[in-house]
Amino acid sequence: MKTVLVPIAVFCLLAATATIPTTSSTKPDLLSSYVSFSIELEGFVNYAGENHQSSKGLLRGIDVKLCTVTGNSSSGVNQYSINLLQNLGSAMSSMPVIRVGGNTADEVIYQSSQRDALNFSCPVAKICMGPSFFDSYQAFPNTLFSHGFNMAWNNDTGYTSLKQTVAKACKALENKLSTWEFGNEPDLYLGRLRPSDWSPSAYVANWKDGTEMIFKQLQETCPSLANAANFTFMAPSIAGNAAKLSPTGVFSAGLDANKTISEVSFHNYMGIAGSSGTSLQHTLMNHEKNVAKLDEHGQLARQIAAMPGMSSIPYILGETNSLAGGGASGISNTFGAALWGLDFNVGASYAAWNPSEGATFAPYYGHLAAAKFMGKSQLRAVLNISLSEDNSLNSAYAGYNTLTGGLDKIAIINFRFYNSSTKAARDNSTYTFKVMPSSNWAIERLEAAGAESVTGVTFGGYAYEYSTMGQPKLVARNGEVAKVGLDGILHMTVLDSTAAILSLQSS
Repeated sequence: MKTVLVPIAVFCLLAATATIPTTSSTKPDLLSSYVSFSIELEGFVNYAGENHQSSKGLLRGIDVKLCTVTGNSSSGVNQYSINLLQNLGSAMSSMPVIRVGGNTADEVIYQSSQRDALNFSCPVAKICMGPSFFDSYQAFPNTLFSHGFNMAWNNDTGYTSLKQTVAKACKALENKLSTWEFGNEPDLYLGRLRPSDWSPSAYVANWKDGTEMIFKQLQETCPSLANAANFTFMAPSIAGNAAKLSPTGVFSAGLDANKTISEVSFHNYMGIAGSSGTSLQHTLMNHEKNVAKLDEHGQLARQIAAMPGMSSIPYILGETNSLAGGGASGISNTFGAALWGLDFNVGASYAAWNPSEGATFAPYYGHLAAAKFMGKSQLRAVLNISLSEDNSLNSAYAGYNTLTGGLDKIAIINFRFYNSSTKAARDNSTYTFKVMPSSNWAIERLEAAGAESVTGVTFGGYAYEYSTMGQPKLVARNGEVAKVGLDGILHMTVLDSTAAILSLQSS
C-alpha cells in the first residue's frame, strides 16, 4: 500500500557487461513502510482475528469465521499473520502499514447493536459492521493502520453510520493511526452511485462535507486526533485516469484546500482478470510493461507535485495488484506473480497469505524479497539497470545506501517463462556486472519449481509456511556468496523464472 514513486535514473550499456556506478548521490523520498498491504474490509478480521465468532459466509474465497480462523490462538489473535508481517518488518525500518478499506468499505453500514464483527446477510446493507470489528485493530503489534470510511452512501443512513463508525474507529486507532480514507475509487461512482455528469468540483464538495463531519465527530469523541498533525487523509484513491473525474482535476477543484491530505493515493493494476490476452508472461513477467506502468504514475506524480502546495506530499499506490477483479487463479497466485511483485516493488492488495486455509501464497515471497532489497527504505536509492539483452525478459536494479552513497544491493529477475509441468530442461541466463573490485556478495535466491507454481516457493533457502506459523524454515540451498576479483567483474547465473538479491558483505 505505501509506495512512494521517485525518479529512477536509467543508464544504457555499450557492451555486454553492465557497469554499475559504485556510488550514487540520489536522495530517496521513500516511506519507511515501503512494502505494505491493503486488505479488503470484509476480510480484515480473518487476517487479524478477534474475540467473537462472525456470521457464516463465503466471500471471494474467504471462509468468514473469526475465532475459529486457522492460525488463531485461543485469544483470537492470528499469530500466523503476525509472524508473516514481522518477517517484512524486520527487513524494513518499521512494520508494514495496513490499509483496511477497498470496495467493501463503501458497502458497509454500522449497527451498534450487532454482536458479530461483520454480518453479510443484514437487511439494511450488503455488509453490516458491529462494534467488535474494531477489536481486530489490536491484533498486530507495532503496526499503523488506515481505515476507510464509506463515501458511497450519500444519504441520511450513510451519514449516521459514518458518525458512529468514526466514534468507534478513532478509539481503536488512537495510538495506531497512519491516516484516514474517505471513499474508494470514486471515479467508478459515476453513473452508478453518483450522476454520470458528477464533476471534480461536485466530488470535492461531497468529500469536504464528509471529512468535515468526520472532524466534528473526532472533536467530540477523540479530540487528540482532531488536530492538524493527526487529522489527515490519503486521497483521492482514484482507480484510473477517468476524463470526468481526472486526477489533476480534483486537485484543481480544491481537494486539498484545507491541507488535510498527507498522501496522494492512486490505484494500479496490470490488467483485469478474465480479459483476453492476459497471461503470466505477457501481463506480469514483463519488465518493460512494469516500467511503462511506473512511468505513467511517475508522470502523474510530477503533474500533481507541480500544482500549488502539492510538492511535499508523498505520492503512493494505495492499492495495487497484478489483476483487478479479485485476481485470476493460475496468474495472480503463482510464483510468476511473486517475480512481478519483486520487480514492481510494491505492497499488493492481492492477499499474500490466506488466514482461513492456512496457506502462504507465492506472491508473499516477492514482497519479502522486495523488502529485503529495500531494507531501511528512507536510506535507499535505486537505479534501474538497462541490460544489453531483451529488457522485457530481464530486470536488474542497483541499490545504494544514501548515508554512504555506496552500492550495497543488486536485484536480478529472469522473466523467461518456465513451466515445470513440461519436464523440459530449465535454461538460465548469466548476468555480468562491473562492481567494486575484491567485493563479496551474499546471494538470496527467489525460487520455485516453475512460474506456474503456487506452492514450494523459497527465498534465501527459507520457506514461510503455515506449518511453521509463518516463521522461517530452511528447506533449500543457503549461504551462497559471489566473490569478485581484482577486475571487479561479477558473474551471476539465474535460472529462468527466478530472481536473486545480492547484498554486499562487510569487508
